[in-house]
Amino acid sequence: MADVMFQLVLAVLCVFTFQYAPLLTAVFAVLGSLLFLMLSADSGKPPEHLYSVEALAAKNKNESGVYRCAWEGSRLHDGYKGFTSCWFNFENTAKYNASKPAFGTRGKKADGSSGAYEWKTWGEVSEDVGAFASGLVKLGALEEKSFPNEKLQKAYKFLGVTGKNRYEYYVTMQASYRQGGCLVPLYDTLGPDTFEYIINQTSMKTVVVAESPLAKQLLNIHKKCKSLKIIVQMDEPPADLKKEAKDAGIQLLSFSEVIEAGKKSPSPPTPAKSSDEMNTICYTSGTTGNPKGAFVTHKQMLAAVSALKFITEKNNLPFGPDDMHISYLPYAHIFERAVCEVLTAAGSMTAFFAGDTAKLVDDIQTCKPTVFFSVPRLYSRIYDKIAAGANKGGFVKKTLFNLGLRIKKEHLRATGSAKHFLWDLLVFGKTKNALGGRVRYCLTGAAPMSKEVQEFLRCCFCCPLFEGYGMTETIACGGMTFSLDPNCGIVGGPVPSVEAKVLGIPEMNYTPHDKDDEGRPMPRGELCLRGPSVFSGYFQNEEKTKEALDDEGWFHTGDVVKVHPNGAFQIIDRAKNIFKLAHGEYIAPEKIENVYVQAFSVAQAFVYGTSTERFLVAIVVPSDEGVKAFADKTGKSRDMKALCKDEDFKKEVVEEMNAAGKANKLNGMEFAKEVTLWPEPFTVENDLLTPSFKLKRFQAKTVFEKEIAEMYAKLNK
Repeated sequence: MADVMFQLVLAVLCVFTFQYAPLLTAVFAVLGSLLFLMLSADSGKPPEHLYSVEALAAKNKNESGVYRCAWEGSRLHDGYKGFTSCWFNFENTAKYNASKPAFGTRGKKADGSSGAYEWKTWGEVSEDVGAFASGLVKLGALEEKSFPNEKLQKAYKFLGVTGKNRYEYYVTMQASYRQGGCLVPLYDTLGPDTFEYIINQTSMKTVVVAESPLAKQLLNIHKKCKSLKIIVQMDEPPADLKKEAKDAGIQLLSFSEVIEAGKKSPSPPTPAKSSDEMNTICYTSGTTGNPKGAFVTHKQMLAAVSALKFITEKNNLPFGPDDMHISYLPYAHIFERAVCEVLTAAGSMTAFFAGDTAKLVDDIQTCKPTVFFSVPRLYSRIYDKIAAGANKGGFVKKTLFNLGLRIKKEHLRATGSAKHFLWDLLVFGKTKNALGGRVRYCLTGAAPMSKEVQEFLRCCFCCPLFEGYGMTETIACGGMTFSLDPNCGIVGGPVPSVEAKVLGIPEMNYTPHDKDDEGRPMPRGELCLRGPSVFSGYFQNEEKTKEALDDEGWFHTGDVVKVHPNGAFQIIDRAKNIFKLAHGEYIAPEKIENVYVQAFSVAQAFVYGTSTERFLVAIVVPSDEGVKAFADKTGKSRDMKALCKDEDFKKEVVEEMNAAGKANKLNGMEFAKEVTLWPEPFTVENDLLTPSFKLKRFQAKTVFEKEIAEMYAKLNK
């Protein structure tokens, strides 16, 4: 109690003196923090969190036992509240929360800029869903199609949807559930070739699109898509586009027209009768070739809802009606779909971003979310912005920030808590406002995040930052960390809708019998997942299904993990996307790329090698911060294209890459022997990244064929 009282008095002194003597504030802060550490030193580090337990013994020497969530080791969650369809999840929430706000959309000011959020209640959403679903039935838009060769389900009522996250997208989703449809989200950035492939594979009749350019894309390919007959546009389509559609024999309707048709001719709900019926076919964006359509049943989605709610509740951070989520990660991706279902179950509020990620910060400041989910790419931008702002401050401000950050990191590592009474009051209350000031916790996934960035953001946001693991095939469920775990770089243990095992990879020297430096068991190998929230297979693709799922139902993730003594899983490598160099050394390029992007001047990296060459080469996109720092230091231009041709800048970038490689203990063969700096970022738009920001290796190899050839020619002189 004494330490708390002392800090309270000291905080008042600090706030008072900061107005008149900033330097004295720093002195008070230092003294207070030192005393705080002394007074709290005897509290000790919290016990290590137990993530998973071995529920079943190993069946053979090349695999580990079966791990389950330590909180729920005796069973796996296989649904939510006994619902047979996600429709009942929505209906239940809408019934008991009818008058509460559910979804917010930013209005438009007279000058066209975004205004305040305008909200729909759960009751109003329910009315819109019923009307839109009835309109689709009236139009005959949900036509049943037969696929006799499919083992899991023979007939489907497919409904396509594409566009950025918005209210009408959610209504479309629930309307599909209401009438027993199978939703097929289409990434709006993947272009007409992918649209054509998916529409033809599913024999889809109806696609709901956000805006006119997407409707135009569909009209341009309609002759190649014989099944496509109806396009519903969320925005009002212009007259000339309607005429073009009519001339093409396509019915183009506005969203509001379908709702009005439904109001005049209401239809009763006809949701899935069995939880094993398909909720959605979620097409994986794919790093090579055509996308694969992953089957997701209602049971699998609801099992994910149950597991994710359970984990947040066990962390004493449950979702509730007062929570606010900013929705901008694409609904076409399974992660945001799973989050959407969890928020629906909890009756939480969702504010949709205005459609432009460049202005996302303004949306965040306006809606002030209480939970924030993102990917390392965006978190790294926030990190860069906060760090740059701190470095631009005056001497006292910069000193206070750096001192506070150092002390908060020590506090975080000692206790697992991201809160510090004194320093949050003095410094980090302001950085917390970067996410609106109300965020209770953050979550990151999709790719690794460096320890430096993760600890920095925990301190600046004053809240836990969970690291999650999952993929389309596991309905975003795999692993999740504990809120008070100070360790970084792990993905926690299995959530309770999956169980896990580790499969040895002899050719990469990974076995389930490996031990750590202290001689304790630390199994290493490919992570395999099985359970109620693991997908059922790929639509119309038996070959890929057999590659992914074995006869016992284990999904082979392709990720290599090591299992720590406390049951925590850590991703250390990739079993897929590996290749041999000419001397026979196996190389996992993703592992190396994840190391290189830790370098200050590296934003993105593509590492390439082949069995005919002895060395690796790399295409590297420099970071904006690295370019600016080098230009300011040398007096050279900040022009990215110019610096990518500058040998001095290249030398500095390579030195940073090598330093990162040594710090992460890459072996000699894992260092790129030649590097080409590239001025343009890898993006979804230039087809070098998937919508979930994974590198498309085949496309990258094709795009950089010339540069790769030149680097090897230089090395082989």
